Amino acid sequence: MQFGPSPTEFNALAMHCFQSNWFPSLHAMPPPTVIAIAFGTCIHAPFSFVYHWKYCTSLDHPFDRVNHISRRLDSAFIHLLCAFYSFGGSGSVGYFLISSIINAFFFAKHFDAKIIPARNQFGMLCGFITYFLPIIYHGGIKVCTISSISALFAMWSFVKYPMGGWSHSLGFHGGLMIFPVIMMKIACTLEPSRDYIQNAAFCAFTHK
Repeated sequence: MQFGPSPTEFNALAMHCFQSNWFPSLHAMPPPTVIAIAFGTCIHAPFSFVYHWKYCTSLDHPFDRVNHISRRLDSAFIHLLCAFYSFGGSGSVGYFLISSIINAFFFAKHFDAKIIPARNQFGMLCGFITYFLPIIYHGGIKVCTISSISALFAMWSFVKYPMGGWSHSLGFHGGLMIFPVIMMKIACTLEPSRDYIQNAAFCAFTHK
């Protein structure tokens, strides 16, 4: 899925066996696609943890939970995750820019004075689609099938709450837990990523 320049041009920076006493393993730096997925996951995780651990359980009224700043930040940073996942799964800078514009729009909506849950949920669905499309394009039939089942299970759990109070954690988050793994696998198989991995292996061999 290429909608513009890929990160291949950045490979020129990686195609060297950098030697540094401070960073002796610099040549083994992961590809940008893998870094993007890790960054997206790590930047969203603290906000999600704070909301679900503290405020989701201490605020009784649904409106208070939806309107609380911790919930706004949790939901907003999902869009940041989606944008970086879209790059990690596509390897395309152009597609990343398109995804970023979409996700930035819905990111800002979480800080409007009036929260509109239906609009924000639609926005998160759009964000999810931006990184699900690369899975369809690069993942193959098996990966697409597993991803689709997991996504449908997560959405069903979010809407129907079949397990009561455990539906959000076990159903929704449980269904989505597989996606970072899938994204990492796809990111490592992209052509620009293979250049980084081959260079790391070459440098590791020559440094012995």
